[in-house]
Amino acid sequence: MHGNSKITLAIATYNRKHILEKMIKSLYLSDIGNNVNIRIYDDASTDFDEIFLKEAFPDSKTIIRNPVNMGPGKNMHRIFTDFIAHDDDILILNDSDLIFNREWLAIVEQIIDHTDGVMSLYNSVLHTDILEKFQIENINMLNKRSIGGAGSVFKKHIIKKILSELPPSDTYDWDWSNYLVKSGIRLLVTERSYVQHIGIAGFYSGNYFGGEMSGALCDYGINFIGGNEYNEKIQGEFFNELLQIYTKEIERFKKIIIGGKLLRTYHMLRSVYRLLKGGMALKINELNANLHKLFLFKH
Repeated sequence: MHGNSKITLAIATYNRKHILEKMIKSLYLSDIGNNVNIRIYDDASTDFDEIFLKEAFPDSKTIIRNPVNMGPGKNMHRIFTDFIAHDDDILILNDSDLIFNREWLAIVEQIIDHTDGVMSLYNSVLHTDILEKFQIENINMLNKRSIGGAGSVFKKHIIKKILSELPPSDTYDWDWSNYLVKSGIRLLVTERSYVQHIGIAGFYSGNYFGGEMSGALCDYGINFIGGNEYNEKIQGEFFNELLQIYTKEIERFKKIIIGGKLLRTYHMLRSVYRLLKGGMALKINELNANLHKLFLFKH
């Protein structure tokens, strides 16, 4: 792929203005090529309006606001349908709670033509089923059984294939992951994440750990390197927030553990708590790697 290929960087937004502002600054500190068309897809936010989005993304090509909240899955389907209406060649999905390594675009341009038309820049700790490991252009890659939407990259024929077979749903990213794998299309992921998650899963619902599903406490990208002081600062804030939540959740789990059903989650929380509490003095990259070791079981 060459730099003259047209790329849609689709940014899905919904409230959380303070996190969105962090993403915006990180994005504009990265290397964005002139071939990248930023398109905003807001899912009926109430924290900000279209004027804010226009000022935050002055070079955006389009800003679409849903009249009512559709949910992330159906908003993703809308992104897909809008993408094929434009003449852009590549679609990159971006959530509003990601930060960017400076080289994210260069990696896409280096790798995408060596894939089946889909890849991800985000090696999520929640998608652990690895089918194989190999290299493309000296970049370590993983073939996974599933990937989420954040950081995913698609060629147009893949999006057309998905739209022709799958209706919108609340589990749209899982749906197209499963469909593509069953169709023999590899879901390739860079072993090193080039985008990083900075939002706390379930923060607004008060359910940080996926109920009884051990380990579904937060999503973050493995082996992410910030590459600048701002990204390192934001990662540090993210881990400090996790530390505060873990402190609260450990006390809650003490009260509800009776027969051992949640015992595994409790011991995992204790381990992560100790790591986070002691890890603030470590380099963020070392802390990230050590955290990953606690999530090697399947979810």
